Amino acid sequence: MPIKSNKFDFTNRTSRGVKIGQIIGHALEKEADKILKDATKHSQQTKDKRNAQASSPQGDAYTHISHLDIRAPSKELGDEGCFALIEGLGAALSNSTARVGLALEDLNLTNNNITTAALKRLGSVIRLAGPTLRSLNLSSNHVKVGTAQEAQDWDDFLRSLEGCTRLRKIDLSGNVSLGSKAMEILARLHVASDHIPPVTRIDTSETSIATTDVIRRTSHDSAIKVQSFEKVPLRDQTLRAGLRSVAYIVLNDTGLDDCGALWLSYLIEDHFFPIQLVDDLESTRIDTANPATPTDGIEWSSNETSLGKDGILVLKKASVLREQLLKDGDAYDDISTDTQDQNAPDAELAISQGRSTNIQDPASEEHESRLLRSARSKIQRGIMVNSGASSVDLWRAALQVVTLSRMFFMGIGVPASFRGHVHNSRKPIRYVVYSEDTYMSRSALSENKTVMRESHSTLRTKKIRYLPLRETEEIFQSCEGEYLPPSITPTVAALAPNPRSNGRDRALKIHGTQEITEAIDQLEVQDSNLFLAYQKKRSRALRAGSAIDPYRDETRASHFPPELTKYLIRSVLSLGENDALTAGQFERAYQWGCNRTSLQKELEWLKDHKSIQIMRLLETIDCMEYGRA
Repeated sequence: MPIKSNKFDFTNRTSRGVKIGQIIGHALEKEADKILKDATKHSQQTKDKRNAQASSPQGDAYTHISHLDIRAPSKELGDEGCFALIEGLGAALSNSTARVGLALEDLNLTNNNITTAALKRLGSVIRLAGPTLRSLNLSSNHVKVGTAQEAQDWDDFLRSLEGCTRLRKIDLSGNVSLGSKAMEILARLHVASDHIPPVTRIDTSETSIATTDVIRRTSHDSAIKVQSFEKVPLRDQTLRAGLRSVAYIVLNDTGLDDCGALWLSYLIEDHFFPIQLVDDLESTRIDTANPATPTDGIEWSSNETSLGKDGILVLKKASVLREQLLKDGDAYDDISTDTQDQNAPDAELAISQGRSTNIQDPASEEHESRLLRSARSKIQRGIMVNSGASSVDLWRAALQVVTLSRMFFMGIGVPASFRGHVHNSRKPIRYVVYSEDTYMSRSALSENKTVMRESHSTLRTKKIRYLPLRETEEIFQSCEGEYLPPSITPTVAALAPNPRSNGRDRALKIHGTQEITEAIDQLEVQDSNLFLAYQKKRSRALRAGSAIDPYRDETRASHFPPELTKYLIRSVLSLGENDALTAGQFERAYQWGCNRTSLQKELEWLKDHKSIQIMRLLETIDCMEYGRA
């Protein structure tokens, strides 16, 4: 049977640059329109046929999906040409439906001078083609992640892969200036993505995503809709999608340095092998298309010139630990050749969990894990010395949370310019001595007593204004017992009307027992000096522990509720910094800044180098690595 030609293979076309991008985009739109017109024509013919033969049964719905394998290597597209191609491809996919239209399976844009700006725009197309896209070749381009904008574009591109349920290969080799920041973002999103179950050899014929009847993604509804999982075993009815489901990630010759190797080691350690991510049919197809496909899934060769010995060491240690956790020599070979006894329940359980049945000595695994941590720690120290902790999003975000929470609750770190704008603002609490002298000296106390006596006698000579009956009742009902001693029960019966007044201006004159008179004396708080003296006295009682105030914490410079403070801190952080921290990491950094005992701990670290101090702080709050719960 002759092989059908690929009408979207532009390898031998002579056009270059933006022109070829426009040609490809126009051809895609034209193809989509043709398919839709054929579907409309078929639908009309079917309708006319049913009208002519009313008793004839209704036929099956018309289905016509054209699978796209777009190849445009070395066409000097650049970003502008890529934009033109993406515009046409996006329009074609948007007009497609689950039964009629185009389905993108393979896209080859190698050696086209593409940057992260084009990748961001490409993400919109990937979201449309997510359920059908199988391979993406972006090798030998100018993808570089250095600036904040490039980092954001790269982040958007990687996030667009979250809906890819069939994507099996991403080739980024030859992007020699990719940068360590790209590896950091890749590792962060990989760690944050949902864990997926591995494809087992036992259920290979049934667990393929191809067994689902319909998988559809539309521009209006980004959710993946799966109509049927009837052919998938109950225990494997989990849709595999995102970065963790990609079997082959090729990063050859990407200018990988030690810092990038640090982040790549997290991805290597936590990524399944291809045999655990693709079934026989998919694996054969990918290997046939590219015989040089790496067997380990993650390829990072041809980076020896840019990598230092520490970077090479950490990648090798991560690979060794990965092999120990996911496979074990002979057992792995047995799985790949189907020679292992799969009827044994223990073997089935081990394979379904993505591990071999012959687990090595736990002490050996712990030893390798310790070596990997040591290699990573050495690179982390180098990053802090050479580039600073602010060069890593996670570290910068954690340190900002610590600083801001400490500023809110202790007043430490508040800029002097800010304090100068606050009238009569007190000094930061770190300079406050907690004693009675802090609030009032002995001379001030004696002075204040004199003022209190004078103000009290002045109030005695003033004429008391009585309130009308209705207003008095409302006050007593709304302030039930709050301003009276416990022995006094406020009732209207204790108030008698003044016989000399009548009508609506009738007032109440207080008559009652000695308790009422004492209550009135206690209510004479209109004088500011009395109120100030009371507050100072209560503050001393709070410090001495003889009084409890549930509303104020005098040990803190701010009295904002914790949730409000956390909201304010998150509003200061950038979007990337918020994404870098898990909820647990944010909470630990927040509590460290609020806790006074942490100051004493940091004083003990002052004898060490600044980089070591920062590392100890980040290790204490578990913010050295991404994804810590």
